[in-house]
Amino acid sequence: MILRLISAASLFCAGTAAMAFDQKAINDKCDAKWGTDFRMVKYCREHQQEAGRKVDDLRARVVGNGTAEIVLRDCEKKWGTDYRMVAYCYEKQADALSELSNSRSDIPKNVHDLISNNCSEKWGNNFRMVAYCIEKQTQAWKEIQ
Repeated sequence: MILRLISAASLFCAGTAAMAFDQKAINDKCDAKWGTDFRMVKYCREHQQEAGRKVDDLRARVVGNGTAEIVLRDCEKKWGTDYRMVAYCYEKQADALSELSNSRSDIPKNVHDLISNNCSEKWGNNFRMVAYCIEKQTQAWKEIQ
């Protein structure tokens, strides 16, 4: 499991390309949220467009990397056309994958493997929660020793 995460984490930083984010969805969302506060409509649209370009770039970069594709798909499923949140979600998941790829020397390997497997089974592709679970379980294990 951890080796799969390491290879996935390395691919979060490669590649470029462009796909079209949904400008109409951005306009509709910002218009509905801010109404006649045109300054905020403009701000909202600009920031969503910037995030939309990031998400488009991510879509191109994850092609061929099963784990990265799953993470981005899950973030898009959760946040839809709120591109700022999709990008944030993906970034946090990538950070967690990077954290998971670091080996631990503060506990025995067999304990770490047991904790990692349990947390991975419980949280699946939610790598933020896997990393959090491992951290809390490791802390608890140390405290009862």
